Amino acid sequence: MVKYEWLTTSSAPELYPTNICNGSFLLEDGKSVYIPTSGINHTGWGYAGPLHSQGEDLKALPVKLSITWASFLEKKFYTGSWDMPIDKIKKTL
Repeated sequence: MVKYEWLTTSSAPELYPTNICNGSFLLEDGKSVYIPTSGINHTGWGYAGPLHSQGEDLKALPVKLSITWASFLEKKFYTGSWDMPIDKIKKTL
């Protein structure tokens, strides 16, 4: 299995602040990495928010995302689990 160098972070639109309560990626090799939960996300899409270096430098690609976050603007919590488009991810690498 090919492994890649990547880190988890979070972001949200500038005018839509959020906070990650709990989140993780399930990887192709069965391992998982968590999504950083410290700090408020409001830097804009594509700009890194909280960032934690964790696990091995080279990791398998993520196949599933599970996350719960708070929307401060809407005063709501959201939660969900989604399959990642692993074939599309591999094509871009």
